Amino acid sequence: MIGQESQVVTSEIRSFHRVLRNRMTDEAVKYHSTYVRRNLRKLVARLDSNLPILCFYPIKNEIDLIPLYKEWLNQKRDLYFPVTDLKNHRLDFYRIRSIQDFALGTMNIPEPIDREDDLAFHGAEGIAVTPGLVFNRKGDRIGYGGGFYDRFFASHPMVLRVGVSYGNQVELNLMPNPWDMPLDYLATEKRIYKF
Repeated sequence: MIGQESQVVTSEIRSFHRVLRNRMTDEAVKYHSTYVRRNLRKLVARLDSNLPILCFYPIKNEIDLIPLYKEWLNQKRDLYFPVTDLKNHRLDFYRIRSIQDFALGTMNIPEPIDREDDLAFHGAEGIAVTPGLVFNRKGDRIGYGGGFYDRFFASHPMVLRVGVSYGNQVELNLMPNPWDMPLDYLATEKRIYKF
């Protein structure tokens, strides 16, 4: 019974924050994204300049990280983006060479065009810039409900998990599920959290 109550609460929190984020104006997204990018840039520079960066393509008023991705590509950083495998319930990450290397994929999310094995992420270590709808100050996150990132993190425990969010997406209390994988860091427009 407790598990069902947790799922209902999680569903309500997810719905509330999805509506809240979708109501943001383009100007608000641009303004807040600038400061989140600044903090994420600082954090990644502190962590390790040689680790590959596992990214996500922002959609639906998610934080606009595209300018930062362009910077990292110009710095010759290895950037990988996910391809969603619905059949096997997993994410596979592929390296891009240009911010133009995308086509609409699963759930109308831009995914890398080139998916040769030599471009696939096979590493044990990396920095995963992670989306979500809600986060807390303990490192828990609520994503979109598919569990794709949690499964990826469970199979890649050495990958550093870095969430990015607007300040209004940080809640005091979340009830994580047993399979939820906590973050190592969270970058908002005001601060960087370390867990």
